[in-house]
Amino acid sequence: QLPFAHELPKIDDHSNAIIETLRKQLTELGQENNRLNVILQEKNARLMQDTLTGIPNRLAYEERLQQEFKRWNRFGNPLTFLIWDIDHFKMINDQYGHAIGDAVLCSVAKQLASRIRGTDFVARVGGEEFVMLLPGADNEAASQLANQIRLSIAESGFSNSEISIPVTISCGLASIQIGDSTQRVFERADCALYQSKRTGRNRCTAG
Repeated sequence: QLPFAHELPKIDDHSNAIIETLRKQLTELGQENNRLNVILQEKNARLMQDTLTGIPNRLAYEERLQQEFKRWNRFGNPLTFLIWDIDHFKMINDQYGHAIGDAVLCSVAKQLASRIRGTDFVARVGGEEFVMLLPGADNEAASQLANQIRLSIAESGFSNSEISIPVTISCGLASIQIGDSTQRVFERADCALYQSKRTGRNRCTAG
């Protein structure tokens, strides 16, 4: 027998029941906390997702751009920013209706998302405009990929059981350079996109 064992308080059945109840409550609280965390994660994922196309939206893009820009500042690896715009999209909406226009948006979004690596990023930022971030890719590598995507979209167009219509897309791209801000690289890519549109569309221009 342990010394002074007779002095230790005895735990009766009532105390055991209280301890067991508290243990169950703690377990339930832990499970509820896990459930709430899952709900919050799901809601956050929905907030970051474009409801029409299912790819990331502008909010997700702005967050990812800041992350990639900070990484670029730290490590200095190439980072190229691309802006995509579907050619004559208003004409598609006017001629075929918004349902077809939405289907075209979804088709293009799917093709853009399917052609990038796991480290890359693509988002729909509004209307018929998409952006893409290519970490580790300089202007030359990004231009090569962009032209492959552009040609693929032009070749496939859009079709369903009722109609088949041509679809092309234009792109402007710019690699981040020393002294750049996120706004500056966006402006260069946007000017390059304008150049693609002005010189005939269905082309990619580096800025």
